[in-house]
Amino acid sequence: MVLNKSLFSSNKMGWETPDYLFRYIAERWKINKDIAPVNPDFDALAKNYRWEGRLYCNPPYGKYQIKWIRKCMEEFSQSVLLECVVFLLPARTDTELFKLCWDNADEIIFLQGRIKFKGAENSAPFPSMLVVFNGERIFNPEINVKIDLLSLKEIEEKYGGKNE
Repeated sequence: MVLNKSLFSSNKMGWETPDYLFRYIAERWKINKDIAPVNPDFDALAKNYRWEGRLYCNPPYGKYQIKWIRKCMEEFSQSVLLECVVFLLPARTDTELFKLCWDNADEIIFLQGRIKFKGAENSAPFPSMLVVFNGERIFNPEINVKIDLLSLKEIEEKYGGKNE
């Protein structure tokens, strides 16, 4: 059996979050800024860029996603103004990225169903998860990560169509 590599990879790194999913995330965690928009006028990974408030991040897809998690942990250790960061990430449990999230995130929510990102012809070929950091486990690793499962279909029904 020959697998089509295009089903598992893409030359495109930035996949925009569907509106319905962003509305859900923004409401549930009271998000006040997206630190990885599609065309940013800032570099949220820069050393001099400080993360503050309640943030959302759908980082560019690829091997550099782990840099975003490390920056998050660094920001929590340096800032009293950072309250919460919610990441949208691929749910690939066999990766270094997942292990870092598992060991340090406060909550991991697996999304049931596949996301169809804005502008995409098809749904993603991989499952996704929301990874929530509020800083508690970074400083208290003995606390267990909270795990949940959330239906994308239910979020779509409550927060509007697939991709407005």
